[in-house]
Amino acid sequence: PEPNITWYYDSHLINILSSSHHSITSENQLNSLKIINFDEFLQGVYYCNATNNFGSKIFEFKLELIGRYSF
Repeated sequence: PEPNITWYYDSHLINILSSSHHSITSENQLNSLKIINFDEFLQGVYYCNATNNFGSKIFEFKLELIGRYSF
């Protein structure tokens, strides 16, 4: 069965209706989180929680701004 996907940023549920920095898509069983205009305020730990009738799995990753670019 297809999982229910929820995304978290630093343990807080990402609400795409009120977030101007995140976009969540789900297409052909591929779920993705897009971070828009990434800056130092958006670095931290992100979680993807996938749940279905057989259980759940949490994927964790850390985003860190290492350097800046300029034009």
